[in-house]
Amino acid sequence: MHAGQRLHAVIFRSRSMTMQRISFHAACSMLCPCAGAQDVSVSGPRLEIAICSATEDVLEIVTASRIEQGNEIHNTYGEHSNAELLHKYGFALLSNPFNVITIAKQAVVDAMTDIMGEELCRERCELLQDNSHLLEPDDEPFEILEGGLLSAPLVVVLVVLTTHGSKFDGWESMLRTLEVGGQSIQEPKAVAAVWDLIGAVGRKFLQDTLSSRLTKYAGGSLADEKAMLQRLCDEGSRSEQKCARIGAATLRLTEKQIILDVLSLLESTRVEKAQVEPVAQINSTNHAKRRRTAYLAVD
Repeated sequence: MHAGQRLHAVIFRSRSMTMQRISFHAACSMLCPCAGAQDVSVSGPRLEIAICSATEDVLEIVTASRIEQGNEIHNTYGEHSNAELLHKYGFALLSNPFNVITIAKQAVVDAMTDIMGEELCRERCELLQDNSHLLEPDDEPFEILEGGLLSAPLVVVLVVLTTHGSKFDGWESMLRTLEVGGQSIQEPKAVAAVWDLIGAVGRKFLQDTLSSRLTKYAGGSLADEKAMLQRLCDEGSRSEQKCARIGAATLRLTEKQIILDVLSLLESTRVEKAQVEPVAQINSTNHAKRRRTAYLAVD
């Protein structure tokens, strides 16, 4: 089976099974997760995507590498980030198309309160809470994907919380943001539109947040991380402790890569050198001793 080739396999599906619970084992005998899945941190056959038709008993599989009959494929666990894979199954993958890093929602709200002012941020948060689930802790996570892509919920919230004054016209701004976020992520114009949409304040927030997060990772450069991971994988022992170390090293490497991709994009657009100016010193009535500075990008 060549890379990119589509395989249609007729599958058995009982009426009680949901589409998400269909067993890959029933679809094709060569698709079988195994305990040694840590080995594919470096190489090995893998899937690109597997989609079950909603109307037919067919599973469409697209491979990311050549697969010979009888080979085992390990990444049949669903659309999980490396953090989820490591937490649930004890391994992570270097080539994981579903890998993301998340930003805590409260961290976004707190940072925007400091930047934009307490009153404005409170009003915008109320708008979001009244019209969406975007600020619900367990819904719509704020994610950054491979290649510097931002999840639609994160984009919408950054736009709503950072757009100042007359440039913001309420719910319509949120709808326009969702429309842009829904464009194909493969189109450079759509990606550029999203980065432009979140504005200098949103971009600066991402730069500061991700730069700070990067300093919290152990290890060195990406090259150092890759070399260390390779050494771990080359060692013969596959003890539980060794597998845990390989998984942790893979997770750290892949999350660092996502962060560096975003920071590289910010660097290329010279966001870190964008001019900003203080436009208001906001003293909250209930927090008289807490002064806040709001910023706007200089056009």
